[in-house]
Amino acid sequence: MAPFLDEEAFIDLFAREMDLCDRATLSLDSRLAEDLDFDSLQMMLAVELVSELVGEPSAPEDELEIIEALDTLRSLYSYYLTRSSDVQRDRVDDPGIPEGLRLRGSLVELKPPGGEHYGRLYEIAISTEVAWRWRYGGAVPSYDEFIRTFETGVLTQLVVTRRRSNEPVGLVVGYNANPLNRHAYLAAVVEPRLIGSGAGAEAVVLFLGYVFGTWDFEKLYLELPEFNLAQFQSGLDHYIKQEGCLRSHIYHAGRRWDQLVLAIYRDDFMNRRKLVGV
Repeated sequence: MAPFLDEEAFIDLFAREMDLCDRATLSLDSRLAEDLDFDSLQMMLAVELVSELVGEPSAPEDELEIIEALDTLRSLYSYYLTRSSDVQRDRVDDPGIPEGLRLRGSLVELKPPGGEHYGRLYEIAISTEVAWRWRYGGAVPSYDEFIRTFETGVLTQLVVTRRRSNEPVGLVVGYNANPLNRHAYLAAVVEPRLIGSGAGAEAVVLFLGYVFGTWDFEKLYLELPEFNLAQFQSGLDHYIKQEGCLRSHIYHAGRRWDQLVLAIYRDDFMNRRKLVGV
């Protein structure tokens, strides 16, 4: 575990690791979403930074506690203080597990889908906050249709669950695989309360490690409505490349939106500076 950090040292480290140029404007009262304009990817990196500082205990506390701490730097620092004083238990490392098989992060865990998951996944897919972001484009399929099309075109998919339970909170999917040309497509969804928390970004990164570790794909494509880009804006050109744009392709909320074609390359992912769950 890293040496204890006082308030100033914590802010300095946070600014450096999160690539925040203007350290002078940061304080413990800085709000991550409102003041720093953090997206889901940056929230995930903030979680990983604090998790690395305190170490992962063998019996982790409720992961929702750290999501609730993603409000201000003060609440995040308080979480760090509480966990640092509490984590005197042995840290459990699994050096023998390959990166692609590490399916548990600080916030979520990935598991094979089972019949016990379908009902909750259907509720998530048709929820008002999610339906227009997901594969049905705002339409509400019947439960029978949802089950019938669940595996259509899918290479592999894993259920996103809370770490300490089997409760589904989302789904990550690899589909439309083209082994000859070494690419496939990626899609992900999480329940409304986790949107913007970093949980979805963490699920995607864990899933990328699994897919790139299992298949020899050069890259994975994401077809993303323009209005969804804000969740991952900070990763554009660093982790994610834009390769195409269908102008005015989608009608939503009374206006036309572009459909973006993004790509995550194997080499960019494997050489990324920050790792999740490994």
